[in-house]
Amino acid sequence: MKNIYLLVCGYLNVNACDKTGDACAIVSRVNNYDEMLTKPIQAVSKAAVN
Repeated sequence: MKNIYLLVCGYLNVNACDKTGDACAIVSRVNNYDEMLTKPIQAVSKAAVN
């Protein structure tokens, strides 16, 4: 199965990524995609740690 890597806003949560096995990093308080690249990461899924 293909690995999926995500950078998402607070709309999604780490539990959802953990259930699907996806690697994701959560950023918050963003208004657009460019801001996502400059904000600190708030949380990561289990797959993102590995």
